Amino acid sequence: MNAGKVTNTAMASGTPSSGPTVTSAPSSATVIATAAPALTLVKTEASGSPDPVTSAAQSVTYDFKVTNTGNVILSAISVTDTQGIAGETLTSAPTCPTTTLAPSVAVTCTATFTVTQANIDAGTLTDTATATGTAPDGTTATSNRSSLSIPATQTPTSTPPPSPSSSSQPPHNPNQIVTGSGSPARRLWLLFGGFGFAVLAGLAFEESRRRRREAL
Repeated sequence: MNAGKVTNTAMASGTPSSGPTVTSAPSSATVIATAAPALTLVKTEASGSPDPVTSAAQSVTYDFKVTNTGNVILSAISVTDTQGIAGETLTSAPTCPTTTLAPSVAVTCTATFTVTQANIDAGTLTDTATATGTAPDGTTATSNRSSLSIPATQTPTSTPPPSPSSSSQPPHNPNQIVTGSGSPARRLWLLFGGFGFAVLAGLAFEESRRRRREAL
């Protein structure tokens, strides 16, 4: 199949009743073999990678399963991955343990990507990959496009309530007696203050009566 044709040569021979063996001239036939190079690609997230991603700087590992679905050997197997956000690239390019595949044989290539704040803001991490290989006749086989989307969770940060300013509330004094209008200290002050006033008023009244008696 790799050569693109099948060639076969045959000869016939026989033994007569007398005399030497008789052999025919060689006869050759060539059958054209139609090469059909083909690749398929399946992109997945490697086991252990975060899903969903939750913050920038997290590392995601991708697996790219490349399968030779054609009928010829393919060499120079490689994977190209394009990020969903323009300008972003993989942290490490896809690497494959072997770059030559016989028909029906598969290989898994790997690559890593570092999550960016733009991915978190977008709410998803999306990219698309393709695989290529070279057939024996030099033509290039290109796989299907395989895309993968990983959700990105946006975690809002909580803002603490503002602390009271020094102008709106005086600092607390643990030795200070609270004298609000309904506090026990306030009620005691009113009680004893009123009692003292009544005593003084009574004394003044008695003194006034005594003086009037003396005047008589």
